[in-house]
Amino acid sequence: MRPLVSLDDVISLTVFEHDGFVIYQSESDSQHSPNQLARWIDLLSAAADTKILTLVLENGHIILRKEKKFNIVLNLTRQANLGRARQTLEDCINQIN
Repeated sequence: MRPLVSLDDVISLTVFEHDGFVIYQSESDSQHSPNQLARWIDLLSAAADTKILTLVLENGHIILRKEKKFNIVLNLTRQANLGRARQTLEDCINQIN
């Protein structure tokens, strides 16, 4: 995940299991409290037909990615290049699998 975390517009990256157990967190992010992770899990579960969701928020963007063994939350600035972030995320996941 290093190429993803090193992108300029990435605020934080959290990798967590489907039950909310955090596997990796790039840095402490006050927006990803345990309650917030539960909301992300619910949102990913509700979106059964897709494995990637992009949320546009007031202060930036959130990319949620659902994989078989884990989930990813990528917190980006408002100015982030979403295409580059998605491609880098895809490349990182391909290297893991």
